[in-house]
Amino acid sequence: MKSLRELIEKAKELRDKGLSTEEIANALNVQKDTAIWLVLHAEREKERIPIVGDIYVDWSNIGKDPVRLKYVGKVMAHLLEELINSGEIEEPDVIAGMETGGVPLALQISEELKKEFAIIRPRHSSEIKEKQKQITGIINPTFATVKNKKVLIVSDVITTGITVQHAIESLRDLEARPIGVIVFVDKKCSDELNGIPVKYLLRLIQVSR
Repeated sequence: MKSLRELIEKAKELRDKGLSTEEIANALNVQKDTAIWLVLHAEREKERIPIVGDIYVDWSNIGKDPVRLKYVGKVMAHLLEELINSGEIEEPDVIAGMETGGVPLALQISEELKKEFAIIRPRHSSEIKEKQKQITGIINPTFATVKNKKVLIVSDVITTGITVQHAIESLRDLEARPIGVIVFVDKKCSDELNGIPVKYLLRLIQVSR
């Protein structure tokens, strides 16, 4: 499921097939009261669905352990290979990790795919134009350059998407071509940002009850 609307439609489909609320909950991997809420809202196509508060993602048990972190990066690289082979994302020249959480994941992905590695510090394009002397702070010069290259952005968590949008703008200002974003946890539930496809390992779909 990619959105709350799809979750509601699936609940309706299962209900129409005669499944009980408990069976729907099991099929959708949600709690029983959530399944009830989904079924109740299945026919209310025009009703505004309220948004619950933000959800904090604590992945410190992965981040603090290099072995676990390595395996998460390997899984993301495996997913990325599948997306490239299916044509959903172009093959990148550079894997760019967003400071700070995206960096260790990007490093592992670049190693697995044997691509150049870069670190990106997003800054809004208007800020870049005002502070040209600091432009080298956007892409760490110690690592790969991005000019005229296809760049895949790696992040740990997308919440509002603003930081990723700034990263896309920053890359374009540096004459790079961002071709996709891959994220560990997607909270925004948007399949694209600034015209760039967003792919995820985990997606959190907010459900109000």
